[in-house]
Amino acid sequence: MTSSSSRIVGVCRCLLICDQETCPVEYEDVKRTLTRDRYEFVVTKNVAEGLSLLKRGGQGQADEPVFDLVVSKLGTGTHGDAHIDDLLSWVKQIDPRIFVLVWSRTATRDARMRLELADRGANMVSDVLSDLERAVRDIAKIKRSRPVCVPVDDVGRTAGFHCPFCKMEHLSEDGLWLHMPLYHINLENERSRMTCPICAKPAKPCLQVHIRNAHGPCARGEIESEFTEHPTSLNAFALVVCIHGGKVLLVQEFANSGYWLPGGRVDGGESLKSAAERECEEEAGVRVEITGILQFQHSASKGRDENHVRLRVIFFAVPLMSDESSETGAVRHAKENEWPAAKTTPDFESAGACWVPLEDMSDLRYRGSEPLTWVKYIQEGGVIYPVKGLLSSKEK
Repeated sequence: MTSSSSRIVGVCRCLLICDQETCPVEYEDVKRTLTRDRYEFVVTKNVAEGLSLLKRGGQGQADEPVFDLVVSKLGTGTHGDAHIDDLLSWVKQIDPRIFVLVWSRTATRDARMRLELADRGANMVSDVLSDLERAVRDIAKIKRSRPVCVPVDDVGRTAGFHCPFCKMEHLSEDGLWLHMPLYHINLENERSRMTCPICAKPAKPCLQVHIRNAHGPCARGEIESEFTEHPTSLNAFALVVCIHGGKVLLVQEFANSGYWLPGGRVDGGESLKSAAERECEEEAGVRVEITGILQFQHSASKGRDENHVRLRVIFFAVPLMSDESSETGAVRHAKENEWPAAKTTPDFESAGACWVPLEDMSDLRYRGSEPLTWVKYIQEGGVIYPVKGLLSSKEK
């Protein structure tokens, strides 16, 4: 058996703390926004008066705050005025269901002040009218989604969901879905696993992320959910253009598919630069030093079971020779008229490699167009970018 209790809902109340005389334009803009969304509002000139009004109202009704929204200037903290910190402290301790929007050009543009206000409990810091309009609209939407008559069952439980952070009650699923990030985006992720008030399951990885992706518009497929997206795999590749003494180093590819640039996939735990140098030695039998970057390439695709992202970096390199005068196996840059011996034994990596004179390239068959494209790029004076910015912390 169920009964119902009536509540006053639908009418949003706002406390507007703004001096009409010193800020007439701001006052009129905010007032017009509140009127458009059918808010009832009370105006005070300074933070001290606004805080006094809040204290007189206390916690309001058990299931309704005295005000749904407070739009306030910073306050001076002098000459009888209070500072916004005093107001935020009261709201945080007495009734965190009140949404506090600090309306300040100074605070909006000061990165440190924004963080400090968030730490003290401000839900929003702005002086952008369109953003104020959106917040006012969403707060009204949350309130008006709550039922006028709340069904109560035999043991006194009421319908709807409650917010575990501010204790706002009787929220619809969509209301809670909208409420959580708007009111509580600044809260730190909970250290222990919380139970979702909608599905009563442990919220993974945290409550905010769970409600956003497992309920409301995301659950209905109206907005893409991170939980239903296919996993994304990132595959990184490195290709190497090594031109020296009028010749380019090319690899004879598997399956008789023609020549190509040395290169391949980056292995786990390996840097892009290390992968490029390793692939040159494995596929072409030549040790090289990566000296530059020609291009970053990125592509992405969506599959039925998995999404794919490909990152490919085209490197420029110079060949290395064993330094015969060294007893420690040191290497040096090859001279203009010498080329390190290329690989000739076929294995899993390639059928072999060779140094091809640039003028002979048009006579060959290629696995892809990259060798011709990048040799032409170099011949025409294409930019070779420094590799320093790509080095891993170990390589630096």
